[in-house]
Amino acid sequence: AVRLRVAQPKPEEVTAVAGDRFLDSAGARTGQRVTVPIGGHDVPVRIVRSARELPGTGPEAPSARFGGALLVDLPAVNRYLQGEYGAAVEPTEWWLRTGPGKTGEAAAGLRAFPDTAPAEVLVRDEVAERLRGDPFGAGPGAAFAAATLVAAALAAVGFA
Repeated sequence: AVRLRVAQPKPEEVTAVAGDRFLDSAGARTGQRVTVPIGGHDVPVRIVRSARELPGTGPEAPSARFGGALLVDLPAVNRYLQGEYGAAVEPTEWWLRTGPGKTGEAAAGLRAFPDTAPAEVLVRDEVAERLRGDPFGAGPGAAFAAATLVAAALAAVGFA
C-alpha cells in the first residue's frame, strides 16, 4: 500500500481555557503547556485562561468525575492532528447563538432533524423558565411535604 502525504506547515499552537477543577487536578497553571489526549493522539495545549467553571461543566457534570474540563478550538485541534498524524476529530456538541427572537425557531428546527433526540437540544431560556417555575424540582418538594406531615404528626403526639 502506498500512502501519500502532502507536506503541511508546522501546526499552530493549540490554546485552551481551563476550568479551575482541571487546573487543580493536573497541577497546572495559566501559561503552562500540558499534553492532552484527543482522538487517541497526544496534543500539546497551552492554557491561556482559566474559569471557575466552563459551560456544560460543574459538580454534576461527567467531567467533574474525571478532573475537570478544557475548552479548545476544534479547528485548531484538527489542524494540529492533521499536520502531525493525518487525523481529525468530530464535534460532540455545538453551542449556537441565534438572532434576537429566533431561539425557539432554531430549537424547533434542530429538534426536527430525524437523527436528533429532541431532549438533546438544550435551550438556555427554556431551562431557566423550568427552574423559575419549579426551582426545587419534584423531589425536594415531595420531601418538604413529607417533612411537614412528620412534624405535624410529632407535634400531635407531643414530641415536638
